[in-house]
Amino acid sequence: MFAEADIIKVIMSIYLQEADKIYFKNTKEYFQEVMSSYSIGNYRSANVMLYSVAICDILLKLQELQDMYNDSVAKEILEAVKKQQKQNEKNPAWENKLLEMVKTKTQLLDAVAYTHLSHLKDDRNYSAHAAMNENF
Repeated sequence: MFAEADIIKVIMSIYLQEADKIYFKNTKEYFQEVMSSYSIGNYRSANVMLYSVAICDILLKLQELQDMYNDSVAKEILEAVKKQQKQNEKNPAWENKLLEMVKTKTQLLDAVAYTHLSHLKDDRNYSAHAAMNENF
């Protein structure tokens, strides 16, 4: 079993109990894909998808805050992310900017959640871009 499965086990144990309470329909559907991958032992796939689901959920929350409550901070974060995405569509640095801005400017992420998401991102990167040594 891969080391990245450890963080996913912790997250999955929390979210499996709460999966039916996921607010956004898209997030709930995407999370079902994570659970499906995890349940059949595709830990790397589940890891990659879980990170994507978390980022998507944050974006959906910010969009709702902007649209329904005219939240200026949510608007600022979304505009900063869109600007960075337009500068280089293939560079995922906007994810770092998103998480950092959400952590420092909102109450959507506390320090612990931010740390877990940062670690999950590292695991996602390793899962998606596995490093090979001379013995493969």
